[in-house]
Amino acid sequence: MAKLFSNNGMYMIGRNVSVDEYGAIPNLSFYRKHFDKVAAYTVLAGDTGAIFTNYGATTAVTFTLPAIADGPWEFEFVAVADVAITVAAVAADTLITFNDAAADSVALSTASEIIGGGVCVRCNGTYVYALQTGPGGHRQTMTVAT
Repeated sequence: MAKLFSNNGMYMIGRNVSVDEYGAIPNLSFYRKHFDKVAAYTVLAGDTGAIFTNYGATTAVTFTLPAIADGPWEFEFVAVADVAITVAAVAADTLITFNDAAADSVALSTASEIIGGGVCVRCNGTYVYALQTGPGGHRQTMTVAT
């Protein structure tokens, strides 16, 4: 059996861990989880860091966020099919978004402004906020429900 050893608090088997002059670990890559959903889905706090899409959906898809107390967590939602996506807080009036400190949900649902639109949602365990993302400098219309 290979010997375990620690370098800077990281336990390894058989190789030493080092960082380059920029503080990066060579040959280490990170790939975010991707989930394609075609029906309503309740997002789990354990899915943190994931990107959710509506790829393959033929009807609107609603993503319900975890409870704020389950934070910290963060997710990204991207419309790749031409059907609406809605990102809803699990509790009413708890989502902070553009010009609204007590929203219930945000949606990309305006015809001809869905594909390529996105919403990034972050929670620190005390509050949750939603930021609109999109291709280039263009922003799709994001509908806020309160």
